[in-house]
Amino acid sequence: MSTGLKVWLWIWFILNVLGIGGWVLSATVMAPVMAEMFGGLVTAVGIAGGLMNVLFCVVTTVGIGLILFGGKKLGLYLMIASAAIGFILNIIVGYNVFVALIGQGLVPAITFWIMAAEWHEFT
Repeated sequence: MSTGLKVWLWIWFILNVLGIGGWVLSATVMAPVMAEMFGGLVTAVGIAGGLMNVLFCVVTTVGIGLILFGGKKLGLYLMIASAAIGFILNIIVGYNVFVALIGQGLVPAITFWIMAAEWHEFT
C-alpha cells in the first residue's frame, strides 16, 4: 500500500472517529437541553438524524479500517454504499444535488483514484 493512500486513509479514519465521538457527545449532552427548549418531537427528530449520521460514519470508518488494516476491497465497497445511501437521504431532505454529491462522493472517489494504481494488491 502506498504512503499516499495510508496518509489519506489515516486522515479520514481519525476524522470519522472524531465525528462519531462528536455526534455521541452531542446526543447525550445536548438532547436534554434541546428537549427543554424545543419539545420532545424536535428532539426525537434531531436524535434520529444524528443516529443516522453516526451509522454512516461507523460504516465508512469500518470500510476505511478494512482497507487500511486488512487490505480489503470490501472496505471501498462499504464506503461507496454508505455514500450512495447518504446521497439519496440528502436529496430526500432537500440538499442541493451538487452539494450532496460532493459531500457524499468525494472521499470514496478519491480513495478509489488512489487505490486504482495498486488495485491488484487488495483482496
